Amino acid sequence: MIKNPEQFFNALFQLQERGIDFKLIVLGQSYEKSPHIFKMAKEILANKILHMGFAKSQEEYVRWIRMADILPVTSIQDFFGGSIIEAMYNNVVPFLPKRLAYPEHIPAAFYSTFFYEEADFVNKLQRRIMDVKYIRVMDTKQYAQRYDWSHLINEYDIEMTAAANFM
Repeated sequence: MIKNPEQFFNALFQLQERGIDFKLIVLGQSYEKSPHIFKMAKEILANKILHMGFAKSQEEYVRWIRMADILPVTSIQDFFGGSIIEAMYNNVVPFLPKRLAYPEHIPAAFYSTFFYEEADFVNKLQRRIMDVKYIRVMDTKQYAQRYDWSHLINEYDIEMTAAANFM
C-alpha cells in the first residue's frame, strides 16, 4: 500500500489539472478498507491508469516496474526502502523525500536529482515528468547493485564466520 497516499494522489490530481501528461502504475494488494483516496484516484485518474492493484506473478510485477520511469515516494515511515531499491535496480528513477533511510541509497552529489523538499513536491515532480527523456537515460541500477546478493554474499559469509568464531 502507498504510504501517505493522500499526498501522492493529490499531487497527481494537481498535475492532471495542469494538463501534464503522465501514465500511472500502482502496484500492490488492494484492501477492502483502503483509504477513500484510492477510490477517488480510480475515478479522477481513470484515463491515466495503466494498472492499479496486485500483479498476478513475479514476472508481471517486474514487467510493470520496468515500464515505469519515475517512482514518486511520499512515505512517512520506511526503515529501508526495499521497493525503492527494487525499482532502482530496474532503472526506475526514484523521487524521494529527503529523510528516512533514502539518502543512504544515493550519493550526496545527486541529491538534487533524486530528492525533494515537501513544499516543492508537486512542482519538482512536474519537472521530472516533463524531463522524462533525461530520466530514461539515467542509470539508477548502479546505486542499487550493492544490495544484490552476488555483492553481499561475501560480506555475509565474513560476518557469519566472525559470529560463529565469537561463540
